[in-house]
Amino acid sequence: MAEPGKGIAGATVVAVIAAIASLASAGLSAWQNQEARKLQKEIADKQQAAQELFQRQEASLRQLELDREYQLGVVERVADALEKASTAPSQVNVASALLYTLPDGDLKDRLIVVVLGEAQRAAEQGVKLDASVASLRSSVRDSAVPMAAPSLAPSPSSGAEPTGTVQPAPIEPERPSAPAQTVDLVVNPSATGWDVDVFWCQSADGGAGDANEARAKRTAERLAEISRDGESLGGERLGRVRVRELTVEANARPQYRLSTDQIFLDAGEATIGQAVAGVARAAGAPLAVVDRQGGKVSPWYLSAFYCAGG
Repeated sequence: MAEPGKGIAGATVVAVIAAIASLASAGLSAWQNQEARKLQKEIADKQQAAQELFQRQEASLRQLELDREYQLGVVERVADALEKASTAPSQVNVASALLYTLPDGDLKDRLIVVVLGEAQRAAEQGVKLDASVASLRSSVRDSAVPMAAPSLAPSPSSGAEPTGTVQPAPIEPERPSAPAQTVDLVVNPSATGWDVDVFWCQSADGGAGDANEARAKRTAERLAEISRDGESLGGERLGRVRVRELTVEANARPQYRLSTDQIFLDAGEATIGQAVAGVARAAGAPLAVVDRQGGKVSPWYLSAFYCAGG
């Protein structure tokens, strides 16, 4: 027979143990439920993020499709305007305005060249061109420094303008260009004339650069007079005339390395180019003429370089 009190004590211990086990079980269950809710929230958040990413990608693809459809529509309208320009030359203004709605790129550049060609023909027929045409011309040729041929053999000391032979230049990494000066000499230039940039090469010692700048200004100022007076030069009109600095850093690039006074001519530029060279000779600053047939054509644009030093 059990001693009095022992049975009661044993039952109490059992009850305590049971209570502790129950509390532990409840605590474990609560922790598991909390972790399960965290996991569910993480899964829901990831699903939401994936859904949002999918929606953004879908919207982006749709926007690309809309942009492509719009650009194709603009191209078709430009082509239609150019086709009509053969009988209604003023349509070239419509084509020019449409090009402003296209993003920059190779397609736009190609269309600009075509539109500018039609604009030239329209101007010859007496059509008044919109300001958008002049702006298009500037957008094609208003880069910091236009492309030039590599350096030429030393220029002659006489006033002749011989055709030079382009020599290949060694390749070296491009270096950043310092800010260059640009001076516009013609206010409100003709929208249908040839634009001319007369560059002068900066030099490390300064003296040669000053001599280059002086010759460039003599030629450019005479060209600017011709443009302002509306005179014909080689049967053509002149538009914008600028004096521009070619920094030492820019001239060190492989496509330059210039050390002579010269003017570069592309296809269709022989007549006007020779006429500009004649103006330079008369101004006491002769230019060698370099024929770049097959080079990058820049419509209605000529570039001359004074880099021979003193």
